[in-house]
Amino acid sequence: MMKTPYEITLAKSQYIALRDLKVGRFASVFGVIVHVSPIKVPQQSGKNYSCSLKITDPTLNSSSITINIFRPDGSLLPTANIGDIIFTRNVKVKMFNNSPQLTNEREMFYVCVDPYTRKAKMAQDRMVHFTRSDAEIIALLHQWSLNNISQVQAARVVSIGRPILTTQGIYEDSSRYFDYIGMVVGCYPEEGPAHKTNLVLTDFTDNPMPFMDDKGDYRLDIEYTKLLQCTLWDENSVRCPKLESGDYVLLRNCSRNEKNRNALEISMHGDRTGSTQSRNRVEILKPSDSRLKELLERKSRYVSTRHNSAKDVASLIGWGDDPLRTRVKDLKGHKSLKDIKESQQPGLYLTRAIIRKMSPNNVEDWIVGQCKHCRKFYKEPISLCDTCEGLNVPVFKVVFGIFDGTDEVPLVVFDKEAEMLFSGLSAEDAYIDESGMEQLRKLAKLIRHDNKDIYYDIGLYCYDTPGFGQTFRITRTEFIENNQA
Repeated sequence: MMKTPYEITLAKSQYIALRDLKVGRFASVFGVIVHVSPIKVPQQSGKNYSCSLKITDPTLNSSSITINIFRPDGSLLPTANIGDIIFTRNVKVKMFNNSPQLTNEREMFYVCVDPYTRKAKMAQDRMVHFTRSDAEIIALLHQWSLNNISQVQAARVVSIGRPILTTQGIYEDSSRYFDYIGMVVGCYPEEGPAHKTNLVLTDFTDNPMPFMDDKGDYRLDIEYTKLLQCTLWDENSVRCPKLESGDYVLLRNCSRNEKNRNALEISMHGDRTGSTQSRNRVEILKPSDSRLKELLERKSRYVSTRHNSAKDVASLIGWGDDPLRTRVKDLKGHKSLKDIKESQQPGLYLTRAIIRKMSPNNVEDWIVGQCKHCRKFYKEPISLCDTCEGLNVPVFKVVFGIFDGTDEVPLVVFDKEAEMLFSGLSAEDAYIDESGMEQLRKLAKLIRHDNKDIYYDIGLYCYDTPGFGQTFRITRTEFIENNQA
């Protein structure tokens, strides 16, 4: 068999490729790390800490070999990352389950090298003599891993039994556990006794069941159908590095949130038993990392198609050309109007729809009078109730006709829910103060800006009214101008 340039370079320094290892012998080997297992903590005194690495090289054809490393102190184990290149001296080749494995029966020496920075991470208790020839081999391995990313990733999937899935792939794939690579859109730690962090991510593939909850903290011009939420629990939340919009991350050992049947979400649950000293499962990736190659290509296509420029999506502020959007509080999982109507179930729902009509047509008529005792409405905002003769007070009462492509319903909004919808503007201020009325007129124009069909997230309350049947009311929803922070 003809030797490859990599094997020839190895042979010059009397090294051998991973494919040519002989069981029962000691060897010095190079490899690209495709998996790093959590550190195992000894349960008895006198036992060693241990970890397992899986490595590959150009001769293994998408497979990998395991290296088991034992040390009396966990801090002496490798601080290795996937994609690093490891060079080990004096490892024993053994057979385990009909597969070769490497282990440190004697005094093993190793060094992990970050191929991008070329910085070496030596074992703290043993130093490795590192030659110019060794550096040449590491450079060759790094270039091979960049040029053959699919083969390296295939070795990773085979070694850990977990695929690396895209957002769309999560929907289509039946794998129970998987890894995910994406760009951070938002990071929201939650305060409280339970350690929990919500991440909003994109990998620029489609989410067939999107989750959309505008917390008002991010303004990336990315369609909500390309967003994915991941919830970090327990130590995964505690150990999560500080993340900012535009960071790239690798999430290890995720699972789909099966409890939410209305949206595609993923979770990363913790190890509450404390049986392993798990390393951080959220890893920030450098833009130069070869594992980002496909994501960055999708991102470039998305940006050029959507914006006709190659600007970084993370720097794009605003939500397209729409002057207005909505924010819905504490409602998750979109439902279509058709499903809501057909369910015949009273309750709170989140939908996404166009506002086609607003009634009354005259904005000044959105303010009516209401008796707070009898709950009756009157056309005049300030008048007397004809039942109890109490003073009526100004309140909003508006009907919006909304359509989502599956059905159309009228939505009523009044009183405090209307004040929230209109960004805190009270009916009394709009009625008495001309500046308040002008603010209301401006908002009404923006809702149907240039008579354009704008989709809004809308919280609605469905209930039965005697004599009328199903009734729908807007709730927990607020209009926000897109030039606001």
